[in-house]
Amino acid sequence: MTTRFAVVGSPIAHTLSPLLHNKAYKFLNLDFQYGSFDVPEKNLSTFVSTSGLKGLSVTMPLKREAFEFASRVESEAALTRVVNTLNLVDNEWVGHNTDVYGISKALSKVASAEQIHILGSGSTATSAVLALSKLYPGAKLCIMARNEQQSKHLKDFGEELGLACELSALDAAATLDSDLVLSFVPSGVLDSFWREISESRQQPRGVLFDSSYNPWPSAASSSWRSESISGIDMLIWQAVAQVELFVDSQGLDLSVDQVLVAQVMYSAIKDR
Repeated sequence: MTTRFAVVGSPIAHTLSPLLHNKAYKFLNLDFQYGSFDVPEKNLSTFVSTSGLKGLSVTMPLKREAFEFASRVESEAALTRVVNTLNLVDNEWVGHNTDVYGISKALSKVASAEQIHILGSGSTATSAVLALSKLYPGAKLCIMARNEQQSKHLKDFGEELGLACELSALDAAATLDSDLVLSFVPSGVLDSFWREISESRQQPRGVLFDSSYNPWPSAASSSWRSESISGIDMLIWQAVAQVELFVDSQGLDLSVDQVLVAQVMYSAIKDR
């Protein structure tokens, strides 16, 4: 019998997760099927109870709602209060946060960073702060976001993890001297910000990670005029971790080779 999984969120039409997961399950020769469902905010519990799914990937705006829904959560989900993966184990929904792993893998080529800027203060930015605290524990973190309350929570979280944090208004010029800039704002939201960077006489010194990936290069990446990392890297590596969780939850005697599965997913993106 086919085991069913899916990604949920709203809007969901743009998602690449079914492509990535289904390619991986075909490669692993598993009778798994992975779909997508548009589930608006405050509807997660009702959807899950009637879905018949054995596991879910969770995207916006449901990641914090998924945290509240889970019967229990693993450590990184507990720290961030963000769940992007729900796994049915012994009739309990277990919450995981594989975004932390995905961000860490995406940043693996950035060996060091002393000054870091984050644009945005939502749930994925929260996962990024946890990843940064592990990768660059001595870094100074500057948070630039329009939501003052969320920004304050993010600053407090970073400080709890041992990072030196500060809040700042959006300041394009300040990011040009940064070692690492992470953008977690949707494409098109900060067009004037990126235009100011593209028109600056100063070339950015550090690396840009842009969570946007469709299209790529993004407006942010094109404006940066220096090394940039696509959000597709985060998407793939957090999905690899989800595949491993879903396989384990079914009690299968199968070891998932993360590198090979990631290669399959990268090929799926390239060939789509």
